[in-house]
Amino acid sequence: MAANGTSFFTASGDYGDIGDPQSNLDMPTQTLVGGTILSTNPLSPPFPNPAYPDPYYAGESTWNQASNQQKGVTGGGVMNGINLFGTCYCWPDPWCCGSGVGIPDWQIGLMQIAAASNGGATQWRNYPDVAFLAADIEVFYQGQKLEGIGGTSAAAPLWAGYVALINQLIKRMDPNAGLVGFLNPTLYDFGLTRGSDNDLYSICFNDIADGVSNNDDFGPGFKSVPGYDLCTGLGTPKVGLIYQISAPTPLTPNQPLALIRFVIKTGNDDAGGGEHGSEQTAEVFFNDGTSHTFVLRLNNEAHWDNWSTHTVDAQIPSTVFPPLTPIYGIAGVRLNLLQSNPDLSADNWDVASLSVWLFNPPFSAATSVSQLNLVGNNQLQDGSIGLVRLSKSPGSSGDGPSSPIYKTA
Repeated sequence: MAANGTSFFTASGDYGDIGDPQSNLDMPTQTLVGGTILSTNPLSPPFPNPAYPDPYYAGESTWNQASNQQKGVTGGGVMNGINLFGTCYCWPDPWCCGSGVGIPDWQIGLMQIAAASNGGATQWRNYPDVAFLAADIEVFYQGQKLEGIGGTSAAAPLWAGYVALINQLIKRMDPNAGLVGFLNPTLYDFGLTRGSDNDLYSICFNDIADGVSNNDDFGPGFKSVPGYDLCTGLGTPKVGLIYQISAPTPLTPNQPLALIRFVIKTGNDDAGGGEHGSEQTAEVFFNDGTSHTFVLRLNNEAHWDNWSTHTVDAQIPSTVFPPLTPIYGIAGVRLNLLQSNPDLSADNWDVASLSVWLFNPPFSAATSVSQLNLVGNNQLQDGSIGLVRLSKSPGSSGDGPSSPIYKTA
């Protein structure tokens, strides 16, 4: 499911710290969801069409037997192979009994920082990963309000619905884009930014840090502390998480972009060979029918070795009008090999991949918008695999001095 772009959310359990669940919770590539209690600020009359306050959200607390409708404690702990019940209730599958689950790579960095404060482990998988509302959930079905709806088994599908919104926005922006898939590596990367100059964590998550324990007379329990913890994980999602994941560029739609970036990987034949060398350029085509040629590499510069990657940034000419923006980008790109030396030392250049970005400095996911992202799978003239092989003239050595125009749409 993860390989197919499907996100999978599972309830972390309603019995607090039970040790290693030794159940399907131990399986990888799923996001484990703990529980919280949500508080909102009061609505203002007239009813039944009230005015919502700003903010409507008043805060959250760790779910621990605090609801009259749903008694329970948010599940969380360490998957160290120790089952506090003394049994292996996923028997007879030996893979999940008693051996423990090693810490996944996406959790290592955060736990090296946070284990001392949250009581977690740096060797074993810690859970939950995130949390959502688990008590006093108002669910209406066929006009009737259902009672007693809650628990982490309600929090998990709420997260699934939230990610459905992310996927909707991704597809609206680019129908050919993939789905978000397994989220944990990205979510924990956000967690690592907490307190930094680029604090994406506070943009994406409500941090549940009320000091409440998930002790439920099984294990000793853990407390909700600032940042990641073993009660509510990274916390509950904010709207900002939708935009951080689905919209890699929060630039305004009509914001002018000043620079263009080319990221080029050379394939099985380097750039710049030959007695007098060669020059590499990129001709960029604009939607108004004009074009501009950017120099990628001069003939007297160091060679671009086989299978090396090179980044070239250039200023977008002020003559381009209307200006390039996140919603009004380039039309296409053509790569060129320029060479005037004798045929005896004619050069070839293999291009394995090409990416093109428009951005405002400094370059980051928040200040850039992708225009092209091409990885070659063609068999080139020398039998290697790549995007294109350029040569002084077309023939058995290459396709000639210019590539096709790679269109952005």
